[in-house]
Amino acid sequence: MTDRTLPDGWAWTTLREVVRPVDKADPAGFSRQTFKYIDISAVDGDTQRLGEVPTVEITSAPSRARQVVRAGDTVFSTVRPYLRKIAWLPELFDGEIASTGFCVLRPSKAIDSRFLYFTVTRQAFLDEVIAKQRGVSYPAVRPAEILEVPIPLPPLPEQHRIVEVLEDHLSRLDAVERVLEEARVKMRRMRAQHLTAALRSRELIASSTIGDECEVFVGTTPSRANPKLWNGDLPWVSSGEVAFNRIATTRERISREAAGNARTRIHPPGTVMIAMIGEGKTRGQVAILDIEAAHNQNCAAIRIDSSKFLPEFVYHSLRSRYEHNRNSGAGGVQPALNKQKVQRIELPVLTIGDQRDVVAEIEEFEDAHTHVMIAIDKASIRSAALRRSLLRAAFNGELVDQDPTDEPAEAALAKLRTAAKAPTGRRRKAVAAP
Repeated sequence: MTDRTLPDGWAWTTLREVVRPVDKADPAGFSRQTFKYIDISAVDGDTQRLGEVPTVEITSAPSRARQVVRAGDTVFSTVRPYLRKIAWLPELFDGEIASTGFCVLRPSKAIDSRFLYFTVTRQAFLDEVIAKQRGVSYPAVRPAEILEVPIPLPPLPEQHRIVEVLEDHLSRLDAVERVLEEARVKMRRMRAQHLTAALRSRELIASSTIGDECEVFVGTTPSRANPKLWNGDLPWVSSGEVAFNRIATTRERISREAAGNARTRIHPPGTVMIAMIGEGKTRGQVAILDIEAAHNQNCAAIRIDSSKFLPEFVYHSLRSRYEHNRNSGAGGVQPALNKQKVQRIELPVLTIGDQRDVVAEIEEFEDAHTHVMIAIDKASIRSAALRRSLLRAAFNGELVDQDPTDEPAEAALAKLRTAAKAPTGRRRKAVAAP
């Protein structure tokens, strides 16, 4: 990193040199009991300016383990998978407290607070931090290691100019992203409502459930300690392969012996699959088997009476209820559906002819929906690329002009080093929050 040539007046340094120590909470200094507590979960998505977060009631003064934050601080999560949880704190959070899962970066006089925030949101900086993570079950980076990451530092007046230009351009990109996200939400809502709209003009025979109209089976995972059970001729579906798609091939295969009872464990083409367990977007997603296959215990097979239902109709009925289905899971850390919940999912009953018409109408809409979503995704990719380009230009000294009259960054750093070596007299007490 530090072998890159910097523009005139810039200097390589580390975060440690340009941030100030952050005091822990001093219980004797608190006269109030209600605080805004910034947890890692309060930072929604990637980097952002932190907005409103829940207020917590604290029955006694915060312990020294809590960090008192100030307006202008940047909080940087030190634990995976949240290393991109980074936020800049506005005036609203002055004197509040933050989780010790954050490394709190408080700017010194040598660095603009917003410039500090942009510094640690760069991909180059994040790459260096991620490389320093340690641990298996709970990977994390020590704050001391974050503080040692090298950073390029322009003169302070140039930092102000860079921030001004970045704020202007990035605020425009933020507005674009908001519009794109609103479009995504509207398209998802339209998809969820489209089945209802398609059903309005058809005569509903009955309103039933998956369990009343279909057979539901839960699969199993053969022992991986027995190699004879694997690499056979029977496709085996994992929940991650159930992703709003048709399944014509699988990543793994098992032996028919491993599947067990063929009647309940091996399913014919036309079976609809639903993922019951899975992180992210997996839970509640559906698929149609185009092949004979078995599956694991994290998804359910819905075997359909072809004289009463089209697989595509059941598939689209489940897909239209995706958000509802995934939110109906039960459990703690990883909510899940189960066989009984799948059986209780509502299923409209139409004639085969009406089902065929509904499927044709929905699939026509899906084609249009796909084109729109691809366009939205491409716009988001371009926006993200432009954001990276702006930050790259800013930290290469290409975004604003250099001014030879600016005090060089090295001079500002020298003042900090001199001040750090100066005798401080009596030991300074921890700064108490108001």
